Amino acid sequence: MSSLFDDSFLADLGPPSNEEPPPPPEDSAHPGPDGAEDVPHHLFSGGFDAPVPREAHYRDGAARPVVDPSALLEGLNEEQRAAVEHTGSPLLIVAGAGSGKTRVLTHRIAYLLGARGTHPGQILAITFTNKAAGEMKERVEELVGPRANAMWVSTFHSACVRILRRESKKLGFTSSFSIYDAADSKRLMSLVCRDLDLDPKRFPPKSFSAKISNLKNELIDEETFAGQATGAPPGRSLGEASRRPWPRRMRCTRRGCARPTHWTSTTSS
Repeated sequence: MSSLFDDSFLADLGPPSNEEPPPPPEDSAHPGPDGAEDVPHHLFSGGFDAPVPREAHYRDGAARPVVDPSALLEGLNEEQRAAVEHTGSPLLIVAGAGSGKTRVLTHRIAYLLGARGTHPGQILAITFTNKAAGEMKERVEELVGPRANAMWVSTFHSACVRILRRESKKLGFTSSFSIYDAADSKRLMSLVCRDLDLDPKRFPPKSFSAKISNLKNELIDEETFAGQATGAPPGRSLGEASRRPWPRRMRCTRRGCARPTHWTSTTSS
């Protein structure tokens, strides 16, 4: 029977068949247990497994530095070597100036990367001064190369500010907040005392600044301190003056600024 569609590709198609085509043959080249498909072993690897080996070169073709753990132990005495290789519990190093504490710390950082497979971003090295932080980072970079740039090697204040800026939304202010130094804090406290009509001779602003600093170190907030100050005789203490409502100047400043907490620490290279 001819039709208008004899030259079409549909002309060769026959009527539908009730028989189903046979299934494709199964690939038995690599059968798993009981004929099941093999599951990659790395699918269930845990966080304590050995790290994946790094490539020998960076993406730009530069050779990746290789840290030899045994070379890091050369030139160290018995106590220093034990500190570099220490595992498990926290370690406290107490020694005098010029005894090699910074050297032990930098070699321990490099040892963690070379022998334990620690990621550079997991390293936090804290110092008290910017000079000490810069020196430590230079020493670490001499041992491990550019990977030192991914580490947290900074002062107490720099590390805390970095965390505060990252988590600023959770704290209720923007990441571009300003930090008041000693002169800014003194000037602000003078303005607050003036807005509260306080006698500067009787209530010097520096006394309030010192009191606030002590309360911060003791982790006492304004509400708790205001409750403690209610029992003082009226007008006879700093607590009574601080019980008064804060002026708008201080409230607005607290939303946009952060005053660094005073840290005390001793370091030596």
